[in-house]
Amino acid sequence: MSSKRNVIRAHLDQFLNGNYTVGSPLGFADENPMYNIQRFCESETSTEWTVATNILQALINKCNTVAFPAGTSYRIVATLTDGTVWFDSSRTNTYAGFKAKTINENHNTRRPFMESLLHEDILYPYESKISTSTGLFEERVVMRIGGSKAEPLGCIALSARTPN
Repeated sequence: MSSKRNVIRAHLDQFLNGNYTVGSPLGFADENPMYNIQRFCESETSTEWTVATNILQALINKCNTVAFPAGTSYRIVATLTDGTVWFDSSRTNTYAGFKAKTINENHNTRRPFMESLLHEDILYPYESKISTSTGLFEERVVMRIGGSKAEPLGCIALSARTPN
């Protein structure tokens, strides 16, 4: 396994275990950030979307602050189970854009997203490729939102981009 893949997984692990204090922009600082993200995926309301996207923006800011190796930048893409992108840190994110499905193209056929949703035994599916959205080489790790493949709520992908 590549060292960059390990670094990306470590960021997600730190986030999931509550070791990254990203707080909550609407005063839910005592709650688990993933709980707020799951709440949005279940309700899809504008208030919950605002909370969830602010948490993901704080996470991407944290990842970029502790970037390794030097020069690495990170990107987060979050989807619902049908592949609808509701957050992409490399794009402009609005609730109206989410509802119109215009934040980014649907990701329901992307291999690591499908693996994350369909396979319990594949923890953090990985891929490296040139992104069709950014045109940059990215190494990506994806995690399922929700407890099991029986009732997934979506996916969060964290990508690392290192200049050549």
